[in-house]
Amino acid sequence: MGVIANAKPHDLFFYSDPAQMLEGGIEASGCYLNAAAILERQLTAFCLDNWVASGLDSEGFSPQLNDILNHLQNQAQNRFPYNWLRFIDSQQGELLREFIDLFADTITPETQAQIEEFMHQGQGEIGGLGWRILNRLEGMKKNDIVLIMRSSTSPKKSKPKKGNPPTCKTRTSWQKWNKKKRDSGKLSEISTTKISLTF
Repeated sequence: MGVIANAKPHDLFFYSDPAQMLEGGIEASGCYLNAAAILERQLTAFCLDNWVASGLDSEGFSPQLNDILNHLQNQAQNRFPYNWLRFIDSQQGELLREFIDLFADTITPETQAQIEEFMHQGQGEIGGLGWRILNRLEGMKKNDIVLIMRSSTSPKKSKPKKGNPPTCKTRTSWQKWNKKKRDSGKLSEISTTKISLTF
């Protein structure tokens, strides 16, 4: 075993007496579970797991992010995320009961009430589970539209050789070229991004 010590008080303390560090007990990492914000994310994942376990078909879920954003724009109710949200609405009581049972000895009644409110608010109220899912995807869609608009409004110039910047006489012109290159990469990334979900 090697020990690297920087010239910082913390490191120098253990460097002068390494036995304390080497012989000390190692505590398992953990997380404070009586926190509504953490449990809200866990509940969202729990609902997704249960939806996938209920059986999906390839018609209802596309692994392409671009397709999902198009379903969102067209409000295609039989496609993701709407079919997942419908599943959550129809199984709400059972999902909530099973999830809270997992943490029965860990969370306080106040935290449980917050989790229940998060689930019951759904799509209709700001901050509810369904609302947060749609809001996040809407944000991604807005970013997609901004990138498309930037791409279509930028003047068409002769393309430089791949990977090489054009001759830029000022730092500002180089920064503009670099930003355009990054934006075009993001646009291409959005259209080809896949979401991994096992059927």
